[in-house]
Amino acid sequence: MRKLIILGASGNSLSIYDAVADHNALLSTKGEDRIDVIGFLDDTPALAGTAFCDKPILGPLEAASRYAACEFINGIASIDSYTSKPAIVARTGVPIERFMTVVHPTAAVSRQARIGRGSAIMANCSVCAEAGVGDHVIMLQNSVVNHHSVVHDFATISSLVTILGYVTIGTGAFIGGASALRPRVTVGARALVGMGSVVICDVADDAVVVGNPARALTRRQTESRLG
Repeated sequence: MRKLIILGASGNSLSIYDAVADHNALLSTKGEDRIDVIGFLDDTPALAGTAFCDKPILGPLEAASRYAACEFINGIASIDSYTSKPAIVARTGVPIERFMTVVHPTAAVSRQARIGRGSAIMANCSVCAEAGVGDHVIMLQNSVVNHHSVVHDFATISSLVTILGYVTIGTGAFIGGASALRPRVTVGARALVGMGSVVICDVADDAVVVGNPARALTRRQTESRLG
């Protein structure tokens, strides 16, 4: 049996936990194929010593070194934290080979697609032929990465996102829920695409775009809308 610790005790981690439970429910009786979530790591002081999904909060991220027999996956990927995902993973001190990839059993992943280490593909997602999803990517429910598109490391794809063919999603980008991206556009590293946006042109690194068609916000607009 594989032992898993999830980073973060919030919504995305709940989805990962749910995906693991559904994975286990469909397995045969071979115990070595099952995944046992033994707990969560979270830096929030108020969560110390509590539980999440009936599993213990085992400590802060740096406590990962105590669990040499476990694998890990990151569920921390909110609009407030998405640019910090590389630092979040680095704080564990865990090498990439010890990060588990979790794919919900209802997800459709082509045999010709690539999914990287530590990535989470949630219920009813599709990753099509010749598509690539990098390391530490989270792809939430009912989203699609179409043929020949590439989602680079640490990106976050929210629910109901449609990424059409030959699209490039940059490292650490955040694609908001119910967005749509036309073929062959590029979204830059750490860029934010607001929910419900329709992206028909390239998005620069670190830009924030919203609307239909998606347009870049000024710094003042960004600060006002994102707090």
